[in-house]
Amino acid sequence: MDIDKYVEYWDCVIDEWLGKNNCVNQEFQKEYNVWLNGNCKISQDDIPEPFWGYPEKGSVIIINYNPAGGFDDNPMTTKSYATCSKKRTFINYVYRHKYSDIAKSFPLIYNNSSEEIHQSLNGYEGAVWWKKKQEWIESWTSVKGARPFVMELCGWHSKTWKDTKFEKVIKRPEALQHIQDSVVSPLIDAVNRSGNVAICIGKQFGMVLSKLGFCEITVSLKLSTGKYVMDRGWQPSDKKRYYRIFRKDNIYVINTWSLGSNRHPAKTYSDFEQELRDLLKKP
Repeated sequence: MDIDKYVEYWDCVIDEWLGKNNCVNQEFQKEYNVWLNGNCKISQDDIPEPFWGYPEKGSVIIINYNPAGGFDDNPMTTKSYATCSKKRTFINYVYRHKYSDIAKSFPLIYNNSSEEIHQSLNGYEGAVWWKKKQEWIESWTSVKGARPFVMELCGWHSKTWKDTKFEKVIKRPEALQHIQDSVVSPLIDAVNRSGNVAICIGKQFGMVLSKLGFCEITVSLKLSTGKYVMDRGWQPSDKKRYYRIFRKDNIYVINTWSLGSNRHPAKTYSDFEQELRDLLKKP
């Protein structure tokens, strides 16, 4: 599955989830079998957010676990409000259009969208979350002005995402194959289109990469600061943040995580991350 098929796939999944009359595909069932029926306690009430942006030359490609917890009967995102026309909201816009119509321009960060999209996202909590990450994200772009492309390992919201449950999911061959087809394959296509590295935040994605043919090359990079901690990754300082670097053919994926957190790295890691960028550019 390349990026264009990935975008089409998620438009179909979300259309089915919304119960649109013209939707006849069975993509939603695939997602249900892997996640909603996988004991991960995925929210079936909140609109999934599988991606934001679209890969272009120089884009940094970012992969997260999933788009955090749900929003508890929120008119902005809850399925039951999709057909309400009293106020323009995120969920209402997607019901009237396609998810990709609002997601591709990454309006949560960039003010480059139509007035309709702007109104639909006015007050959406996710925009605040992404704005906090903008400076760090843009430090990884390799072409000035290139916008990021963000994917989710699991596109569904969940308040109870746990390592142990996820590990049970990826032990199922059909689930691992689904992740290969609908996440890792488009990820590789996105990296090839951008000519840049990919970054995944959260330890769990490292488990997936290891199972799908990526090799860890962290130690062989001979980084100048810090130390390698077995089963965790490279620790550039005395803080509990780790980095693991994976490679498959000409694709590099940087996996970073810290204990008890799914946050992006602080500015104190800027010099170390610049060293990583420089090393990965070398032939």
